Amino acid sequence: MRGNFSKENLQELLEQYVYDAHISEVDPSRFLYSISDVENIYVQSYIIDGSSGQLLFGWEVTSKHYLTNPDILDKKRFKKFILLGWNQNAKDENFSYEATAKECLDGTVAQLLYDSLCIFDLPLSQIDVTWDVS
Repeated sequence: MRGNFSKENLQELLEQYVYDAHISEVDPSRFLYSISDVENIYVQSYIIDGSSGQLLFGWEVTSKHYLTNPDILDKKRFKKFILLGWNQNAKDENFSYEATAKECLDGTVAQLLYDSLCIFDLPLSQIDVTWDVS
């Protein structure tokens, strides 16, 4: 699907994703939100069974290794990802972050994802939002 790049759009999608993971008969196996297929800039999620029995949501954002133009992610932008709370376990892995359902529903994750995608600083003319939540 296509849409506008906004925190509100991300929040709507997150609420549906969390609902489907907890209550709906639909079992979501995929959350993919891209702001540029050309540059391969996206966030994605997967569901983790937490140690306390609650569901956790693992989030990833594109790292240098997967970008079409790796030079987009310079030292300054890398630092911004780390300061936002993202981890990178190996050079060839995406940045990762774990969140609870509460954080997904209260706007924390929408803000994180929005701020993270903004780090790439794409001109508006290059932003083409697509998503798949299924």
